[in-house]
Amino acid sequence: EMRLLRYYEVETGHSIDVLEGGDRLNLQVDIRRGPRITVEFAGDEIPGADPDDLVPVAREGAVDEDLLEDSDRLIARTLNGLGYRDARVSHTRESDGDELSIIFTVDRGPLYQIAQVVFTGNNAVTPETLAELVDLAAGSPLIVQELDTARDSVEEHYLRLGYFTVRVEPLISAPSTVEAEAGGRVPVTVELEVTEGPQTRVRSVRV
Repeated sequence: EMRLLRYYEVETGHSIDVLEGGDRLNLQVDIRRGPRITVEFAGDEIPGADPDDLVPVAREGAVDEDLLEDSDRLIARTLNGLGYRDARVSHTRESDGDELSIIFTVDRGPLYQIAQVVFTGNNAVTPETLAELVDLAAGSPLIVQELDTARDSVEEHYLRLGYFTVRVEPLISAPSTVEAEAGGRVPVTVELEVTEGPQTRVRSVRV
């Protein structure tokens, strides 16, 4: 009940004193509620995120430093997944009497966006064919998971053509000095570098 009121550091205990005669006793319940805790966010917004999922102090019923540091990293990873590769998150504690505020300061940094996608090393497959295999549109946020998906799609296509040692490496080219354009965006070039290797063909079939 105390944790529902945001006293996440509450501690309880009890003691029993048996009175003379043994037929009665005193029960003392000791409640140390600690401060009433509020989680706040400062700085940049986190698009589409649920604060309770990012900072699960209510679910965990705790505000230990390990949990808060995990929340820092989770918020940063969430922003990385939205294209904010340089996101930084930190937290502080501010006390005011019986109130304790835990403030997460979010600096998203610039939004990295795909300006163009190029393919290199592809001799057996045209760039147009490879472009149809990947879902990397110009103007979309740069998301690492989508680069991994694009790499896997290109490698699978080559495997079906008999290139069993093919390797595809996603490379990102950004300006040497990262300066955000209007709106806080940084255009990048995504290069999918293909090392085809030899094509394996069936020479004979023996039964």
